This record gives sequence, structure tokens and C-alpha cells, in this order.
Amino acid sequence: MRINKARRVIRSALLIAALMGLTACARHIPSHLELNASPSEAVESTSPQTAFERLVQNDPWARYLSDAARQRLITRTPEQAKREVEEALLAIESRKVSAGRALSRLERTWSTTAVPALLRGYRMQLTQAQWGPSEDGDLRRYTQAVSLLTGLHESRPPEQGARSSWGWIRNAPPPDVLPYAYLDRWLLRAWQADPSLPLQHLSEPLISGTRQRLAATPEGALLLARGQAPEACKQTVPDAWASLILATDLALQRAAADRDHEQAIWSDRRRATQHELGIDGDPVAHLLETSHSRLTQCAADDRAAGGALLANAAIRWTQGCTKGCDGLDRTFSMTQAGRWHDDAAQLASIWLVIATKESIDTMEVARSTVMFRAAADDLLDLLMTLSPGGVDSYPLYVQSPNATFWNRLGQALTEDKITSWAELKAALCVILSKQAGEARGLASEDFFGPLTQLEERSHLTCPQ
Repeated sequence: MRINKARRVIRSALLIAALMGLTACARHIPSHLELNASPSEAVESTSPQTAFERLVQNDPWARYLSDAARQRLITRTPEQAKREVEEALLAIESRKVSAGRALSRLERTWSTTAVPALLRGYRMQLTQAQWGPSEDGDLRRYTQAVSLLTGLHESRPPEQGARSSWGWIRNAPPPDVLPYAYLDRWLLRAWQADPSLPLQHLSEPLISGTRQRLAATPEGALLLARGQAPEACKQTVPDAWASLILATDLALQRAAADRDHEQAIWSDRRRATQHELGIDGDPVAHLLETSHSRLTQCAADDRAAGGALLANAAIRWTQGCTKGCDGLDRTFSMTQAGRWHDDAAQLASIWLVIATKESIDTMEVARSTVMFRAAADDLLDLLMTLSPGGVDSYPLYVQSPNATFWNRLGQALTEDKITSWAELKAALCVILSKQAGEARGLASEDFFGPLTQLEERSHLTCPQ
């Protein structure tokens, strides 16, 4: 008992010290993610800092900003947001609240400010601090890490047959190693959530610093392009945007095709588009890749940047989770892309409809097959975007569905007690119908047909 108590005291001390930027995790941490790393741009403060200012100073990305840019970020953050963040950090460090739940609430409340980006960096730092020296088999540090790095509410996995902590990540490392390659991109995506964030000032570490390998990722390429304005964009952006619109139209028609004759019409259109593009594969994936590449090159423009972010989120979604996901923030990234421009918002609303319909259709088939886990990860991704209060992490570990699995997912959407797929599907269909109606109110007439079908024919998706 005394040994366990000593361990808890030591771990608490390490946590508090790390959060104050005074120490680093005992395990190897990439230099650019160290808690107290001090890049050359940083200047020592000569006056006492508030907790919010320390949060900015120690952030894995904000610390690369110039003093002036950091101060502008602080000044532009609403005072109420700063107060709520400081109160939450104090409560977390005092262990008075669940870190994951408190941070998720703040991220939802202040979604159009720098708060979500800063708190994602804080989540990473908190994970590093809690990941330190630990006896083998300490389940809590794994569940805490998963909660902090996904936004899911922490919950104990099933007693038997639980999936590995990082089983949801494509090319995941061993369970006892933090997935830094994934986390680099995850952190950067938070800084691309809104055009008001100082993304264009964060390029230096990708050019000559410790993050050069990120330049080859979709997130890094967009960051670098924010500081450029190629002349060719005047000619390439219209074609790229047309490709994104066509990809969205095709994906929507495919998702809405419930009846046999509608599926036959979709198949004919798919073949015709393949012939027109000169390809054999999925025309939706091809068009998304084409539009993403061209729009990224022109991301100095907010409309092009929003289109590139949406195309990347749609690519990540269409790749699925059969071999692990490219994150559980794919549908959330769709909604973030919509903040960059009204045209991006119109298409983003349609892609959320597509994701909802595909999640329903996939789980309908996969829930009793080996494809269940991939379908469940897609569903978790979607619910994290749709839920007003957050999603429990228990379903992330489940290898086969049961009443508890459906109940935990259902709690994210409704107060009604859900214990079966039929009940959860009915709740999702109500949401789908509403989504389709809202998207139709934003979209051009070209999308009206399938959106109207999805709004009015939920009985086909969810027969009573």
C-alpha cells in the first residue's frame, strides 16, 4: 500500500512539473514535442505570465510564432475564454475534474478561436506527463492517453478481448509507444481549423527546423502554401473546384442510391465518368486527389484552402478504417473546412450527409462480420462530430457489438436508453433527414435530387 501511495505521489509531482514546462517525460520524446523546448524564436519573459500565456508559450506550435504574433493571438482570444481555460487547467492539475471532458467542453464552446488548437497541444503535453515511469500493465495510463488524444471520454475497456490502445490508428506503433508520427499531423490540423489562426507564420520549422518531414504531408503542404500565391492559380483553381464539386456529386448519388434502379443508374454514371477521366478505379477518389493537389498549391486563398482541407478530409474518410483510420477527426475536419469560405461550407454540409448515410449503411451490413471494427471506428468518428456532449471511449475497444456497446454510442445522441443497433439506427436516421434538409438549403440545385431523397425517404434507410 505504501509503495502504491508513493508511486501516486511521485506521478502527481511529475505531472504538475511537466505541465508548468519544467520537466520532460522520462521516455524519449521528439525534440519538437518536448514540453519545455525553447526554439530560437522564443524570448524569455521578463514579467509574470498568466496560465493562458504559459499555455501559448509552451504550445508545440504556438511557440514558433514571433513575440508579436503570439501576443496578437493572446489579445484576440476573448477574455471569457481565457478565464474558462485557466479555471479548467487549474481544476485539471488539481485533479478535480476529468481532463478529457473539461477540455472537450471548452473546445466546443470556443470552437472558432485559438482555444481548440492550444488545448490540443495541452492534451499532448498532458499525455506525455502521464505517460512517464509506470509499472507494466498500468491500464489507466493507456485509457487516459486514448481519451486525451481522441477527445473521447475516458472509460474502462471490456475486461476480456479489448482492442489495443492504438488499434484505431493506421500504421500504429506498439501499445507502449506514443504514436508521434500520427500526433504531428493531428496537432497541425488543429491550427488549420479556422482562417483566423496565424497558420502562415508557422512555416519555418517545416523549412529548416525539426518538422521538415511534415512538409510532405497534406497538412504540411497546405501550411507552406499559405505563404505563396502562384500566378497559375487563376487558371487551375476553377478546374480544381469543379473536380471537387463533381466528386461530391458522385459520392452523394452513390450514398443516396437505395433502390435497385437508383443503384443501376449510379453504376452507369460511374462507368461513364471512369471513361471520361481515363481511369479504372473509383472516380470519387480520383477527383478528390486531383482537386486536393491543385487547391493545396493555391491555399494562399481562403476559398482554395477550404476546398483543399475538405478534399483531404473526404479522402481520409473514403479510405475507411479497414487497416486503421487516418484519425478519428475526419468528419470534424469536414466541418472545420467549411469555416474557410461559404463555398466550402456548402460542400462540407453535403459531405457530412454522405458520411452519416455511409456510416448507417456500412454498420447495417458489417455489425455481424469481420468488418465490424472498421465500421465502428467510422461511426465513432461521426458521433464525435454530431454529439453535443461527447462520446464514451468504451466502444473504441470493443471487438464485437453488445448491448453496452450500442448504449454507450446512443448516449452521445439521445437521453433515450438505446441497447440495440435498430434503436441507434433510428436515431441516426432522424439526424440524417435533418442534415439533408439543412444541406439542401445551402447547396446549388444540382444537389437537390439526392438530398431530397435522403430527407424524405428515411424509411428506406430505417424501415420500421
